[in-house]
Amino acid sequence: MNETLSIHAASKMAGKSTTTVRRWIREKSITARKGGDGRWQIDRHNLMAYLAQTPSHHVASMEPPQSGNHNDMELTRTLHEALHRERQINDDLRAQLKEKDGELLKLTYEMKAVLEDKGGNILSRWLRS
Repeated sequence: MNETLSIHAASKMAGKSTTTVRRWIREKSITARKGGDGRWQIDRHNLMAYLAQTPSHHVASMEPPQSGNHNDMELTRTLHEALHRERQINDDLRAQLKEKDGELLKLTYEMKAVLEDKGGNILSRWLRS
């Protein structure tokens, strides 16, 4: 069974006002339904997934709390893990980009040499490869 949160509990978990949480519901950024008592019930896992998508927009401080309730600490841990994964992906992509830039620069110089007929054996080396 999915754990649901009230608007107040969701706002505390996200570190945002209840007005912001209501706006997220209205914009359909998070899924919520009205319970039998007419109050909004927000799926906790859906809220956590939404917050993890763009943590810099939702969490003011990326430092883990030193104290707090279990849900806050779990959300913060989830956000930290997502941030760590995103940073690792960015680092890997930067390294790949740097490598490709070097290859492209080398290829550019070789092409320039061929076009200026200064390459000598460069064209034949390309054709053998």
